[in-house]
Amino acid sequence: MTGLIVAVLMGMVSYGIAAWFMNINKKDWCEVILSDKIISEVKDYINNVIRPPREEFGGMPACPFAGPELDSGRLMIDVVIPGKVSLPELIDKFLSSGKQSALFAQLSDEELTAEDTKKYQRFINRVLRQAGAKDYKCICFNPNDKDTEIDGFNPRASAPYFLINIASRNELSKAHKTLMKSKYFDRLNDAYLKFLKVKPKKSWHLR
Repeated sequence: MTGLIVAVLMGMVSYGIAAWFMNINKKDWCEVILSDKIISEVKDYINNVIRPPREEFGGMPACPFAGPELDSGRLMIDVVIPGKVSLPELIDKFLSSGKQSALFAQLSDEELTAEDTKKYQRFINRVLRQAGAKDYKCICFNPNDKDTEIDGFNPRASAPYFLINIASRNELSKAHKTLMKSKYFDRLNDAYLKFLKVKPKKSWHLR
């Protein structure tokens, strides 16, 4: 076993990996492990909460698009770590990644209230415009959002972290039109529809 460890280390040295390995301090390792853990939790949230079909959403997933994007590798998932990894840095990384959309977990020393969700969302959209990405839009998912419950199920409240979704306005518009033609909104109450800025249709209450 010792010989195997030596061989692995020698191989790392030959590829210049050992220097990188030895230079990572304990704090960096903790941040790497933390980010991996958070990304794993976000993936679990997608697969176990917003991906399965739900009767509350007309037999469709709470988010019909996140699962396929995750499977195809078109979804970038990362973590905003205050003082270490900033949101503008991740936005820049996403815009040059070729991915279709991004989902960032926002770590914060202060808990964001339901009232803060829209404010922060507007702020991020302003950051996108300033970054020259006016064709992209941000939608925030706050575990503290109150008006997003239907028949006891609140997909946002189940989010493991405050989540920031960024996608092209064109893709979001196409997704919205697709949902409008389905039974997705049928059982959503007026408060939920208002939160989503969706104008209720009389026919939804008659189905």
